Amino acid sequence: MRYLLLAIVTVLCVSALPAQVNFRLNFNVDKQPVWGPTGYDHVEYYYLPDIETYYNVPQHMFIYRERGRWVSRSRLPYRYRNFDFYNSYKVVVNDPRPYRNHRMYRDRYATYRGRHDQDLIRDSRDSRYYVNKDHPEHDNWMRRQRQDNGDGRGRDEGSRYNDERDAQDEQSNYDNSYDRGRNDGDRRDGSGSVSGTGALNGSVGVDIASQPIWGPTGYDRAVYYYIPDINVYYSLAEHQYIYWEGSEWNHAASLPSSYRGFDPYHSYKVVINEDRPYLNNESHRDKYRTFKGMRDQPVIRDSHDRKYFVNKDHPEHDNWLKDQRR
Repeated sequence: MRYLLLAIVTVLCVSALPAQVNFRLNFNVDKQPVWGPTGYDHVEYYYLPDIETYYNVPQHMFIYRERGRWVSRSRLPYRYRNFDFYNSYKVVVNDPRPYRNHRMYRDRYATYRGRHDQDLIRDSRDSRYYVNKDHPEHDNWMRRQRQDNGDGRGRDEGSRYNDERDAQDEQSNYDNSYDRGRNDGDRRDGSGSVSGTGALNGSVGVDIASQPIWGPTGYDRAVYYYIPDINVYYSLAEHQYIYWEGSEWNHAASLPSSYRGFDPYHSYKVVINEDRPYLNNESHRDKYRTFKGMRDQPVIRDSHDRKYFVNKDHPEHDNWLKDQRR
């Protein structure tokens, strides 16, 4: 009976693994400062190469060197009084206490100093950022939420839209829309368009478990990659490259022989969460041309952040699964 009971428990644990593998990551878009970059549903730290300082997003604290040691303060010191948050580059770092590896981050992101071309939350017209109370469209968005409820209850300022339960419900709706979209059987011409409350930006995205391990870290959900080195897109939902051939955009699971020198692990990938981005290729080619030739982007394969171990292609995935079974 003892062995039988052990066998039953083991089967139940293994059966529960898919639910564990598809764990939910809390969104914190509403906590990110409006001077932060777009494209990140969850952020722990920013690294500011211009002043070699870190910013803890959940705690709203700056971490910088003071008299030979790292200090944490709610404001920057006087010597940084001329620092412009809106016109400086922020690197998302989702590692615990990154300042302990400061030399690595300083060297890795030294080339980002002086760059001023990052898209900001304040300037975004993607409605998912309107949940941020400091966004210029937040008040209008709140009014629309109250109107959409239609039952007189609405959502007052004291009821946080992104508390943990609401965030998980929103994510669950998104995943359900995504699963339905994958089973529709139609090609969707690369757009992956779905409807429903879960489709935050009108496109089907994939979570960390389904992103290629040559993709960049820092994105809990992504729809397309744009690869400036070869002017090609990659649809994460379709697992297909989208490249210009002759007089049209071609969709294929692999690149043609003309791209045989392309190395996905050592090229820069720009996350673009919009429908059929290749229709705006001229804009993307101009906006992201400065990323051509960059080789220092952290990729999922090399990350030691445990949240990426859920990806079955990650080198640590099997060990992670063993830990889940224990």
